[in-house]
Amino acid sequence: MFLTGAAQVVFMAGYPVAQVQLPALFNARFENAGVDLALVPLETAPSTLEALLSMVCATNNCLGLVLTAPHKQAAAQMASTLTSRARRIGAVNVLRKTEQGLEGDMFDGDGFWNGASLKGFDPMGRSLALVGAGAAARAIALEFIHRGGRSIVFRTTDASERAGMLAMCAESAPWGPEHAMENVDIVVNATPIGMHHAPGLAVNADELKQLRADAWVADLVTQPMETPLIRAAAGLGLRTLNGASTALGQLDSVAAFLGIDFGTEAV
Repeated sequence: MFLTGAAQVVFMAGYPVAQVQLPALFNARFENAGVDLALVPLETAPSTLEALLSMVCATNNCLGLVLTAPHKQAAAQMASTLTSRARRIGAVNVLRKTEQGLEGDMFDGDGFWNGASLKGFDPMGRSLALVGAGAAARAIALEFIHRGGRSIVFRTTDASERAGMLAMCAESAPWGPEHAMENVDIVVNATPIGMHHAPGLAVNADELKQLRADAWVADLVTQPMETPLIRAAAGLGLRTLNGASTALGQLDSVAAFLGIDFGTEAV
C-alpha cells in the first residue's frame, strides 16, 4: 500500500485494538481502488481518548475516527452532535468531522444484521437471545426490531447496562429460566467473553443443546475468530456467524458516513 504526502487518514481507536478487522478490510479496498487513504489503528487508553479527538479535529487530512471497545459510550458523550440512532443507543462507533465539530453514528447493528443476511439469516419475525447489553448489544437489538424481529431476551451482570437496554427497547426482557431456548432463533454474544484475555463460554453447553437444530449462534469476538462459543455450537451442528460478519456488514455504511468513495478519491 503506497501513500503520498496528500493522503487522507481515518484512525481507529480501541483498547486493545490488535483484534479489529476493519483496518485490513478498508485498506484492501483502498488499495484496490487506488485511493490515497488509510485506516490506521491506534491503541488508545480511555484516559487519552479526549486528546485523540482534539487531534482529529485539529488535522486537515483526517476524515474522522472509528471506535471500538471501550470507547463507544465515552465518545458519544464527547461528540458535538449525534444521529438519532446514536442518541437512542447512547454510543457511537464512528465520528466524522463537520463544521459543528464531530458527529457520531452507530453502525454495529447495521453491520451485524447485514452480515447475517449475507449468510442467510432474516430477522423478520424471529426471536433473539443476547449475551450482553452494552453498546454493540443495544445497536444489534435496535436494528433487530427495525428489521421486523419479534422478541429479545438479554443477559448482563451490569445493572446500568440492563437499565439502558430496557429503557431503549420495549421489546426486550431479561433472559431468565422462564425463557425456553427452543424458542430462540439466534443467540448472539456481544461481550468480550471468548477473547484471549477473557476466556470462557458465553452461553453454557446445556443451553446450546436446548436450541433447535435450525437455530443460529453468533459471536462478535474477532480474536480468536473461532471462539469457544462458535466451536461448541458448530460441534452441535448449529449454524454459526463469527465476528468478521459484523465488520464486513458495515464496511460500506461506515465509508459513506465518512464521505469515502471507493471508486474515486475520498471527499
